[in-house]
Amino acid sequence: MEDLELVARFCFAPNLKKYCGPEVSAKIVDSIFGDFQDSEFLRNAFSKFEGMFPYLNLIASSNGKSAFDSEAVQAYWLGNSLLENVKTKDWKEAAFKMLENRDWPEEVKQKYLSQISPNFNPQHSFHAINTFLHTVKEPEVLLDRFNNCIISWGRVLQVEKAELTVVKKQIILNAGKLELGEFVVERVKNTPPESSKQLVDCEKGDFVAMHWGFACKKLSQAELENLQHYTLKNLKEFSLL
Repeated sequence: MEDLELVARFCFAPNLKKYCGPEVSAKIVDSIFGDFQDSEFLRNAFSKFEGMFPYLNLIASSNGKSAFDSEAVQAYWLGNSLLENVKTKDWKEAAFKMLENRDWPEEVKQKYLSQISPNFNPQHSFHAINTFLHTVKEPEVLLDRFNNCIISWGRVLQVEKAELTVVKKQIILNAGKLELGEFVVERVKNTPPESSKQLVDCEKGDFVAMHWGFACKKLSQAELENLQHYTLKNLKEFSLL
């Protein structure tokens, strides 16, 4: 079964910021709340997300599923066992095709491809880290990109109409390695721009996933454990030295 809503929940924020995909953020947001239900339009729009779609397609095809299958979408954004079935050879081929039309120097493309190995998994965190690692030079900006683009998790401390207060760990750089630092308290948006509709229905004590400053989804225990496992596995393998 397809889960276009879950795709929308995680990709609307970078689309809103014009980082990924065609400018369709209003329709993506409306689809989250059931106010826009043109599945063909959404599939077409999501297939133009130059980072997300090649990975969704890779994960899905490696498991005999369609690109927007619920499990494949979960695997890319949160992580699950479908990632284990992706062969490194297929991953490299998919990434090579993905990068063909990227306006990156050839050296940067080769660095991206060289990181793909059995030590990593093709969850979103890999693409986020591997993209910014080779395209952003300033350490402070790099960590900001990591902490915004990588799907993070946090426990809800307070629920307000338009925002959530959460406690979470930020990604830090320690001796050339990425790791999670101390707990910090942050406020994240829980309504889209110019809307009073809440993105996530949650309570104090719940865990939520976040992307580019917006709450995306309330996490079940299994989803939380998967997100932690696959994200941390990728984090610890990257070296910035």
